[in-house]
Amino acid sequence: MHRLARLAAAFTCLGLLLVGGCNGQDKTGNDSTLPEHSVDPAADQAALAAVEVTGTPGVEPTIDFTPPLTLTDNVARRAAPGTGEVVNVGDAVVVQILAVDGNDGAVVSSSYQSSPELLMVDEAQMPLPVMAALVDSQVGARILYAAPTEAGTTVIWAFEIERVISVPEHAEGTVVEPAPGLPEVYYTDAGLPQITPAMGNPPEQLVVQPLIVGSGEEVREDSKLIIQYIAWFWDGTRAGNSWELGTGVPITLAGSIEGWREGLLGAKIGSEVMLVVPPSMGRQSDLNPADLEGTPTNATMVYIVDILAGI
Repeated sequence: MHRLARLAAAFTCLGLLLVGGCNGQDKTGNDSTLPEHSVDPAADQAALAAVEVTGTPGVEPTIDFTPPLTLTDNVARRAAPGTGEVVNVGDAVVVQILAVDGNDGAVVSSSYQSSPELLMVDEAQMPLPVMAALVDSQVGARILYAAPTEAGTTVIWAFEIERVISVPEHAEGTVVEPAPGLPEVYYTDAGLPQITPAMGNPPEQLVVQPLIVGSGEEVREDSKLIIQYIAWFWDGTRAGNSWELGTGVPITLAGSIEGWREGLLGAKIGSEVMLVVPPSMGRQSDLNPADLEGTPTNATMVYIVDILAGI
């Protein structure tokens, strides 16, 4: 159980890494938390080349290899071609992911048993070996990715590309005039939302103010989204800006702070929403970009969220 717990943590770490939040990993995919050691790229590539993934498309595959698989660094390859739409940098991809223990092949975690994941194909959001393998792949392709862990084990991930989603730069739809008494919204020449803070005390309840109403499907409790956001304290002090990454950020609505879970529920994909989140509905998740490090527990936050894509 202890071994599987460590590997499950590694799978969670990959999930965080793919949304830009796994500490200890740089953009090359190298794990800076591991002790210093010599890296042998040729040996790693040869080891992964001997790993095979087989099975019916859409069904949890089998990952075949001779255990134990030992690597010196992270490595990825395209294990099976696809025949559908081509993946480009800046796209979102809907993927099924299976993770197995490199010591004995035991399944660590599988999205086939729940629902697919939504990933952003960009170097800010995933290790470069994974991005390099995904780019120019086609729907239906399978990608193998393997990485040594801090615990001294290796985990192997198999990605199956189900769908490609083109991600717009900004929300697109019908513009809505905000209600009086809220921060005034304006836009930079680059189209980024900004606010002029409202006067007076902040509201005590969650405020949900649509700014642009999109035409996509409604956000559900279990939705996985690609978003951009900017955050301010009620007084107008900037607190965070995902636009600085230059790409959309994948999130799960269920893993968000309460103010986001309630405020974005029912909004349509393509929308831009202003959320004024009271302290009681914020800072309740360690895994969400809305939960800004250093935010006081008594802070009322103003978020403008562009919902760019989702499943």
